[in-house]
Amino acid sequence: MKTCSICEFELPEECFAKGRSQCRECLKKYHRKYYRNNKEASQQRNHEWRQTNRIKRREYMREYDKKYAFRRKWRKYKLSSEEYHSLLEAQNNSCAICFCQSRPLVVDHSHVTGKVRGFLCRQCNTGIGLLGDEYVGISSAADYLLRSLEENQVLKE
Repeated sequence: MKTCSICEFELPEECFAKGRSQCRECLKKYHRKYYRNNKEASQQRNHEWRQTNRIKRREYMREYDKKYAFRRKWRKYKLSSEEYHSLLEAQNNSCAICFCQSRPLVVDHSHVTGKVRGFLCRQCNTGIGLLGDEYVGISSAADYLLRSLEENQVLKE
C-alpha cells in the first residue's frame, strides 16, 4: 500500500504510475486542469515535438499498432485477443480475398449483423463496401468482369 501525496488516500501500488507519489486519478485530474489552463502552449509544444520527431513517432506508432491492434478490434467488434490472433492465423496473415500479405489488414464485418467475417486489405474491403456489402452487387461485378474477359478473348482471336 502507498499513500497519494495529493488526495492522501492509502491505495494499492498498482494505482500509482511507476516512480510517482501521486495516484493515477490525481495525476489525470492534474493533467486535465493543466491542459485546460495552458491549451495553446500544450498544443504548440505537441505540434513542435511531432514535427521534429516524425520518423521516431511513425516507427513508434507502427510498433504500437502491431502490438495493440487487437485492443481496438476488441472494443469495436468484441474480438478477444485469442479470437483476433486465431482468425489472423487461419487466414495465414493475408487478405481473405486477394491473399496479399504485404498490405495492412482491416477487420471486415457485416453492417447488418455487426458480425466479423474476416480480415481484408483496405483495397478489397473498400471494394466490397462500395458494392454494397451484398452478394448481388459483388456477383454482378464478377459476371461483368467474366463477360469482358470473354469478349477480350474473342477479340484477340
